[in-house]
Amino acid sequence: MRRSARLVSLAGGVLAIAIAALLLLPLGKQAARDANLFSNDLCIVAPATPYDPASGRAMLAPRPIPADARCPVCGMYPARFSRWAAQSIFKDGAAHYFDSPLDLFVFLQ
Repeated sequence: MRRSARLVSLAGGVLAIAIAALLLLPLGKQAARDANLFSNDLCIVAPATPYDPASGRAMLAPRPIPADARCPVCGMYPARFSRWAAQSIFKDGAAHYFDSPLDLFVFLQ
C-alpha cells in the first residue's frame, strides 16, 4: 500500500512538471525568439593585433603580450599568465596571442 502511494505521488509530480513546462515554454517560439539575442555579442575569432612600427621592435620579433589581448581559441586573456602564453606573428606583422601553446596548435590545425 505504501509503495503504490509513492508511485501515485511520483506520477502526479511528474505530470505537474510536464504540464508546467508545456504552459511556460511554447513549442518552437522560444528557440526562434532567442536565436537572435546573441548574434552580435559572440566573437568567433579574436582579431589579430596589428604591428605598431612605433614600438621600436622588428616586425617579426616576439613582443610583450598586451593586457587586452584575447586568445582566439578560448577567449581568455593570455597576459594574466604570460609564462604560459604563446604568439603567432603573421607576415604583415599582425599577431595573435594564445593562452597556452596547446591553443596555438589548435588554432594552426
